[in-house]
Amino acid sequence: MADRFSKTGSGNSKGRAALALALLAVLFVSVNVMTANMLQGLHIDATEDDLFTVSDGTKSVLESIPEPIHLRLYYTPPLGDVAPTFATYYQRVRTLLQQYVDISVGGAAGRLVLEFPNPEPFSDVEDRAVSFGLQGIALDDSGDLGYFGIAATNSTDDQEVIPFLGLERESFLEYDLTKMIASLATPEKPMIGLISTLPMMGGPPQAQGAPPQPRWALMDALAPFYQVRNLGAGIENIDPEIGILLIVHPTGLSDLTQYAIDQFVMAGGRAMVFIDPNPEISRLFPGPLGPRQPQASEMDRLLTAWGIQMEPDVTAADLDAARRVTISQGGQQQPADYVAWLELGPENGDADDPVAGAFTLLHTATSGILKPVEGAKTTFTPLLKTGERSMRLAVNQVRTSPDVLALFREFEPSGEALTLAARLSGPTYSAFPDGPPDGFEPALGEDAPKHLTTSRKDLNIVVIADVDMLHEILWADRQNVLGQSVIVPNADNGNFIVNALDNLAGSDALIGLRARTVQQRPFTRVEELRRASEQAFLQREQDLLDQLGSIRERLASLTQRESNTATDLTISEEEDRALVQARAEMIATRQELRAVQRALRADIETLESNVKAINIFAAPALILVMALGVAIVGRRRRSLAVKTG
Repeated sequence: MADRFSKTGSGNSKGRAALALALLAVLFVSVNVMTANMLQGLHIDATEDDLFTVSDGTKSVLESIPEPIHLRLYYTPPLGDVAPTFATYYQRVRTLLQQYVDISVGGAAGRLVLEFPNPEPFSDVEDRAVSFGLQGIALDDSGDLGYFGIAATNSTDDQEVIPFLGLERESFLEYDLTKMIASLATPEKPMIGLISTLPMMGGPPQAQGAPPQPRWALMDALAPFYQVRNLGAGIENIDPEIGILLIVHPTGLSDLTQYAIDQFVMAGGRAMVFIDPNPEISRLFPGPLGPRQPQASEMDRLLTAWGIQMEPDVTAADLDAARRVTISQGGQQQPADYVAWLELGPENGDADDPVAGAFTLLHTATSGILKPVEGAKTTFTPLLKTGERSMRLAVNQVRTSPDVLALFREFEPSGEALTLAARLSGPTYSAFPDGPPDGFEPALGEDAPKHLTTSRKDLNIVVIADVDMLHEILWADRQNVLGQSVIVPNADNGNFIVNALDNLAGSDALIGLRARTVQQRPFTRVEELRRASEQAFLQREQDLLDQLGSIRERLASLTQRESNTATDLTISEEEDRALVQARAEMIATRQELRAVQRALRADIETLESNVKAINIFAAPALILVMALGVAIVGRRRRSLAVKTG
């Protein structure tokens, strides 16, 4: 009986276990179905920088769409068979666009309409895609084309197109999509007045038979959001339609031009000013007499009145932000850190400012140093600064053929962070307190503006002490994609400038969006180790080279004496001992240099090994500890249940 009872109990126990497993399976499927429906719009982004989260700027644009916008994502599925990366990218684009639609439903009553047409070969859909300007790539030898692009239109038949969603701009996907929507949603764009002595809008050919100078890529970056009017450098009156002045490398501005700028600012106009003690970019645009030598910007009268000045004849250098370049040394190419060309990261910006707190990487070249004017009424707020391992370099050290290795080798940190860009705010006085300059012709009529000696509104001006950062040579690469010239940024310079103009215009809707472009996460500890060792290495190497040069000079002198006198002169025993000693010292020094390099490699390899160990073993170890903890707790609970039962 007991045996039969035991078997029966065992059978019932197995049956209950099987039933429990079946119920768990049903529950698992049910929970998955329920959560799929209930949490359909929920997205969890566990990355440190929220790389897969739609930015607040995008949400602001989507929630304020004033009219219906129709988006068509054209994609040929066989394209994914030829290149699987396109299939993965298509899913990412489609998912992101669906998020855009969900957001627009909440804020703009569904004014964003999305379609996914398939442009099959020789179909009406393909014809429509081609009419929009989409570009296809060959799928096979038969000539069939695959398409992967977007065409967008608004209710007034304006259209924006991305001809082909190339992988080279994948990291800028959100920027490109939101820029497209913003340009269709805001056909009336704010007006920017450009005052520049450089051909930013393009120019005539530099030589007979050469093509015209293209306009800078920055102007293309501004086009979707602003109307840019080139005022030239001799403007005497500023149109009231202009809301922001973009002043770039002012030199030789007349009093009348400076007065026009002064009164524009006194009346509440905003301005973004780029000045530079050594604008290297000017070499790209030769004048009538040949290549131009960099000339410092000139705008002291206005800047001083606003409460800011650029330190004369010096440029900022930073050991930690030095840009890695390739130089020619002894007929060979070698990498070196150029301390006057900087790679600025978020740590160099003011995290509390909506402009300087929203970038990842900026490239600058021989930047100037800004400081406030003592006693000024305006508030001087640094936006970009060097690190504390910085120093001032004389402009003549970097103006012509700079010795990159010497600048690095002889670097002496000052312990002071130097200001490269600043914001000016608050009230101020006119730079022309006694009235208009000679030659000024006032406008007639009751509505004609009167001379302002004090600012009507608080200033809002951004001053940046680097002109070079504006040109794409410092922040982007031009690539040919399907016969079309495409700008592929490698730094955030363009976005940073557009962000600043957005802020000055009173709109910060796209600031967060445009900051999320280049994701560069350098190993800072490795860089510190490398730079410290290289400084010691280069200094010791230079000492050795100087010593060898001295030896060669003595040998050459002795050889010359021997040939001139036709006598059998020989090196004295004392000189021979000196040479032997120098060679011995050279060998010892080379061994020391190798030891320094080995020590550097050892430190870096140890650091890399530790990082790998943490990545490989830490997570599994944590999971194992948690599993053991759960098992121990479960066993204790079962033991306690048996005892109490």
